Amino acid sequence: MIRTTNTRRSNGDFLGVYCAILCTVILLTFGNLGVNLGVYSRLWINDKLYMSTSQAKANTWGNSPSAEEKCHTSLHDAALSLARLYSPPGSPSFEKTRLLLHHVDHFYHSKSQKKGIFVDSSTKIENMLKGFGITQISNSSSPVRHSNTTALVYYSAFLSGKEQIDDQPRIVIQTEQLNAQKKIRKHVQKCHKSPLCVVWDWSEFNWNCAQKHLGNATDSIMLLPTMFQGRLDRIYFRNIDKPTTLPLTERPADIAFFGLITGRRSRFKQEFIELYNQTTQGALPVLRVERLKSEKELVKAYSNAKICPIVHSYHYEAAGEFHRLGDLRPSGCIPAMETISDDVFWTHILSQCGGVIFANYTDLPRVLVQQLMDLRQPNHAAVAETRQEAAMQWWKEGIHWDKVLRQLFNP
Repeated sequence: MIRTTNTRRSNGDFLGVYCAILCTVILLTFGNLGVNLGVYSRLWINDKLYMSTSQAKANTWGNSPSAEEKCHTSLHDAALSLARLYSPPGSPSFEKTRLLLHHVDHFYHSKSQKKGIFVDSSTKIENMLKGFGITQISNSSSPVRHSNTTALVYYSAFLSGKEQIDDQPRIVIQTEQLNAQKKIRKHVQKCHKSPLCVVWDWSEFNWNCAQKHLGNATDSIMLLPTMFQGRLDRIYFRNIDKPTTLPLTERPADIAFFGLITGRRSRFKQEFIELYNQTTQGALPVLRVERLKSEKELVKAYSNAKICPIVHSYHYEAAGEFHRLGDLRPSGCIPAMETISDDVFWTHILSQCGGVIFANYTDLPRVLVQQLMDLRQPNHAAVAETRQEAAMQWWKEGIHWDKVLRQLFNP
């Protein structure tokens, strides 16, 4: 018999007695204007069944990390290390960016681009530039056209593909999957031909894509942490130093999954549900549709979930969607991310320090089920809680944005 229970077990549970926990899969669709649609799946799981650990290939939470697996860097230092790895002092991209930063004395960033996930990242980018001593022109003003000492700052996401590059200094914040954006690749090429135009990307995958398709255009690209953002921090923290988080074992939802529901993500959802059904001998999910009315509801969804998966929109070869990590990390849920193509650097750092579980698209449903089963065992849950606390502190220390450019170019 399957029945509704709290996620805490009572002392009266014995072998042969079935109990169930509530698993909610929250699938939220969003657009730039903040319209969100959620699909909630309730799956009942038989308490007596669990999956073999041999079925999941991912770092687990049931074992203490060895010394070499422990975190030895901050997010700030990791971001500087990546920039220096791809643009060491003396390299063309380093020197071109240094030239631009020392050439300009003002920058202009259009207010019209500060929306959605770009609200918080805009503030961080502006703090980087102001920290280097460059003055921001207010959004109520327009930059002096063709001013040779004012840098225009803009996101690649808003390009129409028809823009021309003139002699005005420019900083292009590249935020998209470069392998899927032909118009952006063309703009990067135009930028490269200008002596006072640079591209700031966040992804090793995009850098490699540019190297493959755009040749020496990488001489104009620097990797900076522009997609690490915290647009929901104002809700999580709300005048408090640390958000109140539920212990993982007390959270009423197992899964909170947020993202534009593409065909690929829909298939992932179905595979996860089918695997859950197999695990529970065919227990059927109850589906209902709800509308997410605010960012506060998104914060609530993450804060009540044990694990938060992140799945690529369209293709397994993709740059890491780090902006989603920024949305969910203060909630305390465990991020489970589809393997990213930034595997040289960030996979290692985020796994060791940021508490992120990585698995490929095929394995991820099995990994989620395994992790949820592990969390029901006290020894696994205790280790998970300890590692979560350390990871949350690591994320909270974050990046000192006003110091990034000064430390890179004026060490």
